[in-house]
Amino acid sequence: MAERVVIDRLGSRGDGVAETAERATYIPRALPGETVLIERDRSRGRLIGVETPSLARVEAFCPYFASCGGCAAQHMGATLYADWKRGTVAGALRQADIDAPLEALVDAHGEGRRRITLHARVRDGETRVGYMAARSHDLISITHCPITVPALTRAPAVARALAESLARARKPLDIQITATEGGLDCDVRGHGPAAERERQALIEAASAQDLARVSLHGDVLVERRAPHVTMDRASVVPPPGAFLQATLQLDDPRLQLLDAPPLPVQGLEQAVERLPDHVAHLLFHSLSLRVAACLLQRSVSYVKQCTTVPGLLQA
Repeated sequence: MAERVVIDRLGSRGDGVAETAERATYIPRALPGETVLIERDRSRGRLIGVETPSLARVEAFCPYFASCGGCAAQHMGATLYADWKRGTVAGALRQADIDAPLEALVDAHGEGRRRITLHARVRDGETRVGYMAARSHDLISITHCPITVPALTRAPAVARALAESLARARKPLDIQITATEGGLDCDVRGHGPAAERERQALIEAASAQDLARVSLHGDVLVERRAPHVTMDRASVVPPPGAFLQATLQLDDPRLQLLDAPPLPVQGLEQAVERLPDHVAHLLFHSLSLRVAACLLQRSVSYVKQCTTVPGLLQA
């Protein structure tokens, strides 16, 4: 049965939150101040319609936004998005008793994501490739992902070709594709050890798709060109499936941290020991690889010297 609610705030995952008499209800793609119609399922709500839209609401640019679970905020205007992201970091620090200055969010989207992971499934003899629906294992087939760099426009077609090379096993696959300066770098996971026939099929697919490198569970099957990326002034070939900042711009602004003057952070040494795993993960990924390396080398003493949280950078 449809129910009318008013959205009070945004949750940490971008859902609109309606504080009702029974409980807080989380509604994807709803914004603060909106009056919406929903179908409730305990603490979750499915958005049926927006009766009173927020002035901060914008049209999503992706045709898959209503069903795909990859993006959560395409309906937010830029100001609301920045405030929500900054508030998420502020809330995490506050819960950990860390008193640190927060700067404004820096838009580091640039040309788009250079690294994505697509899922491949074989059903009724057809190989489908895409992302999972939100809070679901249902696969949403896509032909392209609008938030990626131009080099990844053909990523779904590439993932499908690789998956079809292993279709006989009918196993669910996860295919990470990274746009590098040498071409597309692909790491296929989920199949397990492969016979020579399947390995050769992947090598042939790499040639047909003009891929730089193809790996299976991190085991390099073929490297036709070095999949190198530039980090600061170094040209690096990452290991297969290795972590890489989602956008090229994410590596640049945060390097300024190394030259920033020290800022005091009250109670940091004690707070670091109390950080929940998800907060530590958030803070780690708010720093560049170069800063992270320094953190590993110098531990808390380095953090006390140079930590300032520059805002959660948009990926």
